[in-house]
Amino acid sequence: PGPRGVRLQNADSLIEKGIAPAGWQFDPQDWWLEEHGLIMSQPGDLPRTKLDANKKMVPSKRYVVTGDREVTSVLTVFQNGEWSLGKGTLYDVTHLPCRSARYTGCSVENANRKDFPVKP
Repeated sequence: PGPRGVRLQNADSLIEKGIAPAGWQFDPQDWWLEEHGLIMSQPGDLPRTKLDANKKMVPSKRYVVTGDREVTSVLTVFQNGEWSLGKGTLYDVTHLPCRSARYTGCSVENANRKDFPVKP
């Protein structure tokens, strides 16, 4: 989340205003929290198509992904939402220290600030 995240100690202001300093809309019924206690913007869908050099639609889009260890791979996302990795596993291309969770139907005010950062 970097500078886009809002620290739990600033949750009251986020709830009151409904908009984070970075400009994203906060939904108190559907929100994300990462391992350092930062409330995050909701992730969007990855684009699933692209235009080729001839301006024709290609039914998938590719991304270079890595867990910053041994494997770098190509993630292909198809129009129907399916995906595949060129090599390796999801574990190989995940940055392991990063953890986040989506919360629905509960208040950010119930998050215990003492629980953050989450210990690995």
